[in-house]
Amino acid sequence: MSSKGARIKKLKRFANFSNHDISNDGGLFLLDKVESKFGIISDAAKLIKDIRNQKYITHKMLDILKQRIFAICMGYEDLNDHDNIRKDKLYKSVLNKSCDLASDSTLCRIENNIDRQTIIDINKLLVEQWISSYKSPPKEIILDIDWTDVELHGNQEDRFYHGYYNEYCYIPLHVTCKDDLLISYLRSSNKDGFRHSWSIIGLLIKRIRQSFPKCNIIIRADSGFMRHKFLGWLELKGVNYIIGMPRNNKLLEMVRYDSKIIDDMYEEEESTVSKYKCLSYQAKSWRKSRNIISKIERNYHGSNIRFLVTNLSDDYRAKELYKEIYCMRGDMENKIKYLQLDLFGDRLSSSDYLSNSFRLMLSSLAYLIIQKLKTTYLRYSDLAKSTANQIRMKLLKLAVLIKVKQTSIRFEFAANYKYKDLFTRFLPKLFAT
Repeated sequence: MSSKGARIKKLKRFANFSNHDISNDGGLFLLDKVESKFGIISDAAKLIKDIRNQKYITHKMLDILKQRIFAICMGYEDLNDHDNIRKDKLYKSVLNKSCDLASDSTLCRIENNIDRQTIIDINKLLVEQWISSYKSPPKEIILDIDWTDVELHGNQEDRFYHGYYNEYCYIPLHVTCKDDLLISYLRSSNKDGFRHSWSIIGLLIKRIRQSFPKCNIIIRADSGFMRHKFLGWLELKGVNYIIGMPRNNKLLEMVRYDSKIIDDMYEEEESTVSKYKCLSYQAKSWRKSRNIISKIERNYHGSNIRFLVTNLSDDYRAKELYKEIYCMRGDMENKIKYLQLDLFGDRLSSSDYLSNSFRLMLSSLAYLIIQKLKTTYLRYSDLAKSTANQIRMKLLKLAVLIKVKQTSIRFEFAANYKYKDLFTRFLPKLFAT
């Protein structure tokens, strides 16, 4: 009788958590590879003033930042997670340490001693890393600028209630370019969301033109950034823009006839109908008329009329400007979710405002590490367009057995791991034997 398909005898099962030589963060080697290549955390560590007495410290600022940022990439959002991380042999090996790593108390003290200039300098580091990523000057750059809310549940400093979001929150300001994060600037919610935007865009434009003087710069934003003085300044600086325009009675009157036609077409077809139209409009506070792009749409929700203000060339058609240029702004909101949800940019539970600003910067640096990992090592893999959480679950959270000997450390991974070829390709020295 064939034994094919035969069942083995049912055995008793036992389990425990007693093996201290196993880590579940084997992808840490790839993060360290990114840091070794680009020096992102090393550059950030130089920007932080270390007020500790150097005679008595055990953990250098670089090691502390690596521990904290790598942990965020791995999915550990809280400081008390480091009670276990500090004893992990894999983390010790990557940081080249034999003793336990920094405790949550040490990490907390570093956060509580951050000053405002450090936050500004780390934002500058994000910009410099982005500029250095270009091998040749780009012909055109689109900067997306937006703010979002981070809900607060404690008594954090500068915590205020925001009527629009209907919650106590901070309002961080973000600037991105495609998939790259350039600015993450934390702000209280008791003032206009446009606050600091003009200054930040001005500094960015100045820095970009130092490196790319012939590059065409486009500012893309929603209607919260529509300020006529800001538009005039962009025009004076030779910067293009495409920005949401709040509706008003005059604009609605200018598209009333088209709206009626669209409504009639919808009644006949019973499916979404839309039309795009270029207008010339001058508000009372404007010194001149500007180009307005209107989208007149009717769908099952009802009438949907939107407006944009732009100084882009007339070579573009209204539909192209709206759908192919402005609507791409929506991808920035995905990047903000990526930062807040996957990399814990909303974990701002410190009582101190500057400490929370620093936590946002740590998440931003983790974003940069993951982004460099994607563009450098995952570019041609099926993870090229994955979110940080997908990369974490599929690539970084990898069990590894650590065997320490007198002259070496051996790491053993699962033989059937899906992405083992990627590891051996980009970490050949690690897998040399």
